[in-house]
Amino acid sequence: MKSVPDKQRRAYFEKDPAGSKILKHQSLVCILSGNQIVSFGSIHRVEELLAQKPPIIVIQLEGGASIEKTLLRLQSPDNTRLIQIDTALFAFEPVLKALQNTQFIPLSEELLFWKDGNLVGSALVTATQVTRPLAMNPSLDLQGLLKTPTRIVLDKAQAASLLAGLTQRLSLIQGPPGTGKSFIGALLAKAIHDHTEQKILVVCYTNHALDQFLEDLLKIGIPSTSMVRLGGRSNTQVAHLGMGSQQKERIIRSKADWAIIDQLKSASAFHCDSLEKAMDRLVASKIDFKDVLMWIEFEDPTYFEAFRVPEDDGTGMSRVGKGGKAVDSDELIFRWQRGFDAGQFKDEPNVCAAADIWSMHPDARLAVLDTWKSAIRKTILEEICTLGKNHNECQDQLSRKFGEAMVATLTAKRIIGCTTTGAAKFAQDIRAAKPDVLLVEEAGEILESHVLTAMGENTSQMILIGDHKQLRPKVNNYNLTVEKGDGFELNRSLFERLVLKGFPHETLIAQHRMRPEISAFIRTLTYPDLTDASKTQGRANVRGVQNNFIFIDHRHPEDNDARISDKGDGASSSSKQNTYEVEMIWKIVRYLAQQGYSTDNLVVLTPYLGQLSKLRDVLKKDNDPVLNDLDSHDLIRAGLFTPDNNTSKKRIRLATIDNYQGEESDIVIASLTRSNTSSDIGFMNSPERLNVLISRARDGFILIGNSQTFMNARKGK
Repeated sequence: MKSVPDKQRRAYFEKDPAGSKILKHQSLVCILSGNQIVSFGSIHRVEELLAQKPPIIVIQLEGGASIEKTLLRLQSPDNTRLIQIDTALFAFEPVLKALQNTQFIPLSEELLFWKDGNLVGSALVTATQVTRPLAMNPSLDLQGLLKTPTRIVLDKAQAASLLAGLTQRLSLIQGPPGTGKSFIGALLAKAIHDHTEQKILVVCYTNHALDQFLEDLLKIGIPSTSMVRLGGRSNTQVAHLGMGSQQKERIIRSKADWAIIDQLKSASAFHCDSLEKAMDRLVASKIDFKDVLMWIEFEDPTYFEAFRVPEDDGTGMSRVGKGGKAVDSDELIFRWQRGFDAGQFKDEPNVCAAADIWSMHPDARLAVLDTWKSAIRKTILEEICTLGKNHNECQDQLSRKFGEAMVATLTAKRIIGCTTTGAAKFAQDIRAAKPDVLLVEEAGEILESHVLTAMGENTSQMILIGDHKQLRPKVNNYNLTVEKGDGFELNRSLFERLVLKGFPHETLIAQHRMRPEISAFIRTLTYPDLTDASKTQGRANVRGVQNNFIFIDHRHPEDNDARISDKGDGASSSSKQNTYEVEMIWKIVRYLAQQGYSTDNLVVLTPYLGQLSKLRDVLKKDNDPVLNDLDSHDLIRAGLFTPDNNTSKKRIRLATIDNYQGEESDIVIASLTRSNTSSDIGFMNSPERLNVLISRARDGFILIGNSQTFMNARKGK
């Protein structure tokens, strides 16, 4: 900041790329005193205050103990430091707070206490108009029952999954790649919507997955008037389901309601004013002798009596000190603090009775005085915390009062859709709407804690749809993962935990995505019972190549990219690149274009963010590389990506394997990246990651890598 002119300081924080990274809004910070941690807080970024000299930094602290400790320590700010931690607290805070507020767990019999041999509880409400005829005839056409736009005839596994989802308190539906998990989820939602009065909360991990599922619900015939989507960043197809597009429910408030609102506003203003005054007293640190006397009158009355100046004896005469000024009520404590005797009052009975107090060493006197002042400061701090808590409670009550329209909107809908973060963020409003059924999509890649916080007091049924043999939930600390093997297993989903425990689950077996040459690989590696639906047979071969599944082998070495690291690759502090593979992919994309393939038919995948960044840099010569939200976020944080919306080039999808789960493309071009003589393949040793990679392509798969590196790897062969 020394080189930034005073007049440009605010613009530097608001517009300069480097300045905008300083103390990011809602980023986590740590306050240190020496090498001791005082507290953690989050930044409330106000550029106008940051631009002042010296800058004013606004920090939000959680909990009375943390606030007291911090303010007390800042009374003597020597050797105090503020460290910014590069973590967006807002991404975790809603779930953590929701966990703190959790009083009990619905469906605990199934989630916590189920044992092998126990019966699975039945759903409180069942769409019997669907379950009875389907149980009698699994091949029944559901179009008449569910009023769908087209005929729907299920196979046995699909019918069993649908029945389990409609009849069990807790149901698990495993869907291997391409088997239509979302299709079954949409059928379940349609049956519950059409044939019961229950309200459904639909939860997905990402905005993209949520939008896709809501699109499926619209296509299957659920009217948009029955649905609402919480949160932002929705696509154009489901934007009309957002809260901002809903017809506002009119809330008619009585005089009593307005009286309550006025009282809350007045109370909030009073607490705020008192809070500011208390903070001013604390910051000023002006604790005078009168404050001390008021304190010890009740807390240390022996000392108070020793310092009590005798009152007027009734003669009308006043005691005076030096200069002829009348003696004040703090005269004795002033003399005591200075190490003097009681002066003209030393023969007074109360002074004589406190000879031990008046004979104390001056250092001991100062120590006792400091103890009193510290206690007074602590009292002020407690007052600050109480006032702050009362102010927050008033604001929360006002928010709930003015948020009644949102609750009314949610209550009027049959299906509420949100991400796991949204479910925690809007937990109070969602619970007020009282959803009965929790339907979780891609449950295998959602942390158990996120599922638990999406449950409310009225949750009487839960449907988990996912696949524990694909990628696990993402966690930032490799040491806490299943793969590390230290027993923490933070990334083991609720879905996987229940399946491994032996809880009954249904598995879909017919895949509708991959041509048989491609599905043969995952059938051999992971799903021996997987079958190919008829629509996967007889497809045209990929034009211009000899086979529909191609492996391009090479020996060109990989490079390190120290600018960024991959969360799942816990053993490495950097990411990986491979220049040869990038150049080959660029040539393949151009060649496929010459064969008549649009970039809409293609996706380029890689395990590594470093390779993704390099691919983007090269492919943007001819195309407009499109990244999903998660990959974009990771590259933006590393300073490797700036969005460019002003281009007329053809769009082509690029993604890391981890962020392409649940999606598919006609042709997949994949860069394995790893190529070294030590046969180190990093986190590509994960069978779940390999499973996702080789199951994304519908018609053609082109894979580039060093076969020797992978064949000789210690793990993941």
